[in-house]
Amino acid sequence: MINGVLVERTVKDVVPALQTNAEGLKKLLDDLVKQYKTKQDELDKWKKKNNVQVVQS
Repeated sequence: MINGVLVERTVKDVVPALQTNAEGLKKLLDDLVKQYKTKQDELDKWKKKNNVQVVQS
């Protein structure tokens, strides 16, 4: 189904597209993990600099 339209495609046509999509998603996930770690490090430095402590109840 493409944009709500049912189409017939062979495995030979679909597999390369799926592999490309999977590779793109893996790259995106890696980039997001790097961004998360960077922001976490920035937050930790900011908390240390400003003497902020997180209190959980």
